[in-house]
Amino acid sequence: MKDDLEDRAIAAALNVEEKIESSPYSGLVFAETMAPEISAHPEVRLAKARALIAARGAEAARPELERLVADEPDFAEAKHELGMVYEDLGEEAPRSRQMLEVLELDAKADEESGFDFDGTSERMIAVARRVLSRVPIRWRALVAEIPIVVEERPS
Repeated sequence: MKDDLEDRAIAAALNVEEKIESSPYSGLVFAETMAPEISAHPEVRLAKARALIAARGAEAARPELERLVADEPDFAEAKHELGMVYEDLGEEAPRSRQMLEVLELDAKADEESGFDFDGTSERMIAVARRVLSRVPIRWRALVAEIPIVVEERPS
């Protein structure tokens, strides 16, 4: 039963995110009208906050994200989104705090999962170089000085 609820909540969150792409208000209405047991899920709450940002702006999403982060202090993606809201609102100190906490949570998750960035960074660089070597020379010159960042997390 719990797994089914989790699956339904993730599907609902993805649905909200997809609706935001074409119609932020439709994504917001969808998020606001779903069943309470689904709308209480952290991923759905984050999707709703993103819909608020897209439909009504950062200030409208701020309270939703602050509540979510208070309720789910280890939810790095929510902290990142809140940090971006603070940035949009010109609030540098709280933005910095959120982003530093995201970095700490990411490092903890890497350690717990056994991910070793130092051990894989050379391989990532080699793959990036190989991919760039296949780009036509005239385009390669245009991107030669652009840093390439490869990361899965929102931090």
